[in-house]
Amino acid sequence: FKLNQRSGDPKVLGSGYLQGGALWGAMLGACVAHIVIHVLLLELVLMFGKVERAQAEDTYEACSRATPCSYFSSNPIHCLRSRHIYRHNPPQGYYTAGKEHLLVANAKIGAYFEAPSEARCAVTGVKPV
Repeated sequence: FKLNQRSGDPKVLGSGYLQGGALWGAMLGACVAHIVIHVLLLELVLMFGKVERAQAEDTYEACSRATPCSYFSSNPIHCLRSRHIYRHNPPQGYYTAGKEHLLVANAKIGAYFEAPSEARCAVTGVKPV
């Protein structure tokens, strides 16, 4: 403590009132007091900052059918594991913006997005059968 040093001889380092165990006790007390005050202030802020959130009405499947990018399709490790370790057929496709037409649905693994056949045909140039 700098304040402890000021209480003693300014030319002799460590000559303040608090020495040894008393100094360690004061530092421990200051640390505990700091943590307690910090936690109480956080609890106070969280108590007044609560926001009511509405429960989602759509299921994951419904949202996933409409949105190509999900946690699973944008995670390259998940996609590689689906293809090479679990050998899903078809595997989870990796999402890349502009390449949504390459994603194939597989309900067993939770991959529900599949581009409409018209969009696939427009991109690939192959006419539907």
